[in-house]
Amino acid sequence: MIEQFFNSPEEEDPSDKEYHVVTFIYSFEFLSSRKITEISNERIIISLTDKLSGIRTWSTTSEMLLSYIRKKGGHCAKISEGVFEISNVNDFIDEIADNFDVIQRIQSIPPVHVTPGAFGTPKFEWDFNTMYNENLPVIGIIDSGIDKNVTPLQPLIIGQTSILDREYGIGSSHGTSVASLVAYGKDLLSGENPKKSVANLYSIQVVYRDEGNFSYDKLKKAIIQAHDEYNIRIFNLSVCGTHSFEYNAEYSAYAKMLDELAYTYDLLIFIATGNLDDGYIDFMKSEFGPDTHLINYPNHYYNEWDNDYSQPTNIGSPAESMNNITIGAIACNNFDNTTDLTDHHTLPSYYSRKYHIDYAQKINGSGFNKNQRNKHIFKPDILMPGGDWHEKDSKMIVLGRGNFPDEFYLRLSGSSLATPLAANLAAKIISKYPNLNMQSVKALLINSAESTKVESVISDMIDRCKETASQNVQGCSFNHLSTGDKRKISTKLSSERLARCIEGHGVPDEDKCLNSTNKRVVFVIEDQIRIKHYHVKHIKLPEYLTQSSKNNVLKITATLCFKFSPVKDDAIAYNPLHISFNILNAQKNSDETAIVVANRRDKDRKPLIPKEKRDEMLCIKSTYPWSEDFGYINRQLLSNTQKKEWIINKQELLNIKNEFAVVTRCLGKENYINEGIENPYSLVISIEEYNDIGLDMSDLYQEISAINEVENMIEIDTELDVEIAD
Repeated sequence: MIEQFFNSPEEEDPSDKEYHVVTFIYSFEFLSSRKITEISNERIIISLTDKLSGIRTWSTTSEMLLSYIRKKGGHCAKISEGVFEISNVNDFIDEIADNFDVIQRIQSIPPVHVTPGAFGTPKFEWDFNTMYNENLPVIGIIDSGIDKNVTPLQPLIIGQTSILDREYGIGSSHGTSVASLVAYGKDLLSGENPKKSVANLYSIQVVYRDEGNFSYDKLKKAIIQAHDEYNIRIFNLSVCGTHSFEYNAEYSAYAKMLDELAYTYDLLIFIATGNLDDGYIDFMKSEFGPDTHLINYPNHYYNEWDNDYSQPTNIGSPAESMNNITIGAIACNNFDNTTDLTDHHTLPSYYSRKYHIDYAQKINGSGFNKNQRNKHIFKPDILMPGGDWHEKDSKMIVLGRGNFPDEFYLRLSGSSLATPLAANLAAKIISKYPNLNMQSVKALLINSAESTKVESVISDMIDRCKETASQNVQGCSFNHLSTGDKRKISTKLSSERLARCIEGHGVPDEDKCLNSTNKRVVFVIEDQIRIKHYHVKHIKLPEYLTQSSKNNVLKITATLCFKFSPVKDDAIAYNPLHISFNILNAQKNSDETAIVVANRRDKDRKPLIPKEKRDEMLCIKSTYPWSEDFGYINRQLLSNTQKKEWIINKQELLNIKNEFAVVTRCLGKENYINEGIENPYSLVISIEEYNDIGLDMSDLYQEISAINEVENMIEIDTELDVEIAD
């Protein structure tokens, strides 16, 4: 195929040729034994190359490899397709690397670290008990173990297991502290006695004391067992990798394993971003001096000189997991909002890490193609309070193990503590709405989240980066560039993009997650869709809104989340599924809307409705694009989490006759998605009066419920599938 592509005419379109896949290859690299082997401890992951269609030697060689490992006394466990965890192989690992050509990478499982440190809060008792409730949801705590001697937590622990090689006991308070926030959340310090927990607890111990590494295979089996035996669908993972990703690093085997578990078992794993290493701060001070802007918040996240200096602020494995939810921290504690390092307690904390995909960086010597960039892909997903770092009073107060007077209560900080607060909120959601799937829970959390406004804080830093980029590339100031050149730099160096990579969607609002009000209505649509299909659902709006003296009367916020089966060793195709949504002008009924949206072609391959007329029929406002657009879908990064907001004014309400259509569409990457498979998705839509529209006696909830004949939090059941035109 490579030779065919090389000899093809330059003007030839390769899209329908056998060799079209070659056009997406950036570079070739010989995988020598030295390049594929990165061993630092005895826990080893081995990744195989993709199985090539029609190449019999791949299957034969891979089977010989696994047989050889077992014959030599090694142990081999499958983590996911083409990825294995092996042990007892250190004596012959070089032989494996030298003699089996199907190996892509051999690497150690990286160590994890659980906490940046604690200050004690001397007390001689926990001073409260817990009310037992067997009907609570059970949350799995993947951590250092929960100490059963902690009296308040005793009634909540319904089971525990350890994946450690031998019985160590509980060597750290970390898992116990995390469990206390999962159970009680912000009510831990309420003074109520006895306290009500929102969840019962199941402990999965993966580390002893504060750091170490563990078997992915054993963790996978422990999660499946917990799900099968106790119907656990929510897990908290605050045990974070110590190493941050390099910029634009590929998805880890760990994240892929967790994504596969979420897809197969409808799980939602709450994963901490990890914390900035204290040693990094000390290094920056010694390198640039105590007054450099590089060590002043938030400039450490990015700089205009060398991104090696900001790389330690990137997330680490498995926080890049897409089917699950990643939690960062705001600089706020659960007691008095005291903060030490940032200007305001609602901003992201100094230590919370950012997403590692950076469109300004090169991959294999080339930049991101504009068709590959996707502004909807970033981590963390949301932020929760995690305390600040260097002052005792700015830390979170949590339960300790009680071995000493200063261990009954502890003051800690970190994204490790923000994560269980998010899991606590998820437990409240499924207690109130037990039939929701986990992607709906994720969508509810994200849909209610509000930005921390960190973009305004980092704008000066991004301006400096643009100036440096302009000097390096064009040899002149950014302000002297042409409009086109300014646009090119601004597309890559965007304060909006960096803000998303630091704060995600922001901080969830608990009340908005759980309740509708007379001014706000929430719908959750759970459905399944095949590729090349649309779903259409109509929603009617009350006429009283047009009586307001204000122009803008309605705010609509919608969030789509879906799970997918991840693709191994292909960063572009890792998520092979495109599902997106929009709100459009409703036609006479949902059937007619679906037909207009799909706009099938006649026998001459012409659309039945001219594009201009179709856009006019469907458009509420020309500036309302789809939640995720696609062009060359096989070349694009695709997002499985999308959020959009619309502000609707009175004239727009009149134009659409107080009714709009929610339209969902689905496509898939070629050769990765079966057209006959139904792909589940969750779409949360909140409709609320915009600010104060001056109609105090109005009841949006009652009006919408009456005219749509639906109950709150259920699917609106008018729909029609129509194939997307070729």
